[in-house]
Amino acid sequence: MDLCAILDWLLEHWDSPDAGIWETRAGQQRHTYARLMCWVAVERMIRIARQRGLPGDVGRWMAERDKIYHQIMEQGWNAQEQTFVQLSVVTRGRNRSAFWTPRSS
Repeated sequence: MDLCAILDWLLEHWDSPDAGIWETRAGQQRHTYARLMCWVAVERMIRIARQRGLPGDVGRWMAERDKIYHQIMEQGWNAQEQTFVQLSVVTRGRNRSAFWTPRSS
């Protein structure tokens, strides 16, 4: 199994919409949980490479890991509610029924 090839594929696709782990009827979206799991995979690969001497582009991996982290924190964190939310869903004020996606603004 070529872990570097798997990670390369992940780094090319982590920002793509996905069906999510619950495969909702809404179709493919940008799920916060999926981004988090991508961050975990990249972080673990960096650790493996450092601890086991695995060859790989660790600098690139770290840069992509940081991009994933910043996207989660900038788009997936609701500071007012102190919780993580879907990347494609944002609440307006306290009215939780008034949702919009970036395309509807």
